Amino acid sequence: MKADAASDLFSVVDYGADEGYFSISTAFAFPQATVIAVDMGGVGGSIWKKGDYDVLKIQETKIGDYGVAPRVVICQTAAKPDHFFALDKAGTGHDYQFVLSVFHWFTMEDRQSFEKVLVRLFRNAKTTFIELPIAGDYSERFMKQVGSQYFTKWYDGRSDIAQIIRDSLIAQGATGVVKKIGSVKWLPGDKKKGERDWDREVFRVDLDEHAPLPFDCHAHFAIYGCAPETNPAKVAYSKCVDAD
Repeated sequence: MKADAASDLFSVVDYGADEGYFSISTAFAFPQATVIAVDMGGVGGSIWKKGDYDVLKIQETKIGDYGVAPRVVICQTAAKPDHFFALDKAGTGHDYQFVLSVFHWFTMEDRQSFEKVLVRLFRNAKTTFIELPIAGDYSERFMKQVGSQYFTKWYDGRSDIAQIIRDSLIAQGATGVVKKIGSVKWLPGDKKKGERDWDREVFRVDLDEHAPLPFDCHAHFAIYGCAPETNPAKVAYSKCVDAD
């Protein structure tokens, strides 16, 4: 992600922004960036140990602390596959998008539906940074994950996420570069049982044929159905940059 001059403005959508780590870090590092941080919000449970604070309120505080308003705007909504198709239909898109820990919430019923959604998402942006659920060896320890009843159908016996992405591009008549850019240790295997360790991986996807669509914050907000500023988290920074 780069810009050559101050005039090289670019747009970013961060799906599942949570506390805003990537949204705020991007805006802080790149004064040319406008970022829509998409998250439903809510109080974190015991897994995340966020205490009694809504993640959007945490994000609101950090936007102020790092001085990135009004270039980071909060959209309180749940990301949905329909959004990706609606953006294309409306003729609007963005330059970059983060899609991390999002797809396990989706409920596509089969491989073909998953591939359509995934590639339509890619076509919304010039570059996508994405993490997909790990099916591993399809053993019981993987089936405890949220959404496993769906993503095991999408993967159709496959475990290599890079290949799953490439197969999806081919199935939808698209070409592009899929590059693994990072991973974190996730699920250690029991060596006594001969189990391997599994990492959560992040990939960068750049489509070859991408034709940039103009960025329109208001159109994005309308398609996403963002909650207005007064509902229900009551966070600031929830209006498009050029709003009155």
